[in-house]
Amino acid sequence: MTHDQDLLPAPAVAEAHGGRLNRGQMSTDAVHVTVNAVPTAEAGDTVNLWLTGSGEEYVDGLTVGDGGSVVFAVPADTLPAAPAELNVSYHLHRSSHLLGVSEVLHLTVA
Repeated sequence: MTHDQDLLPAPAVAEAHGGRLNRGQMSTDAVHVTVNAVPTAEAGDTVNLWLTGSGEEYVDGLTVGDGGSVVFAVPADTLPAAPAELNVSYHLHRSSHLLGVSEVLHLTVA
């Protein structure tokens, strides 16, 4: 992948508001990360999700369905303790070929 290729859209975190993820106000025990890599993604592609911050790392992978998007349910206990910075991004693969890398979503964990 070269630096002049366009980045895929950043993932979205449903429980984050205004760039902040407030652990005390989460109504579930998971953070829901949506990856919408349309139009690049096709059914059968793989999305590898990365959450990193404060020396912690969470990695997961899902297969894209017909809609071209996936939703990860990341257990809240895998998030870094507040206060922390959290970076959320993903890679999109087709077979063993890397199709693209996303923009990074930067969140503050409070």
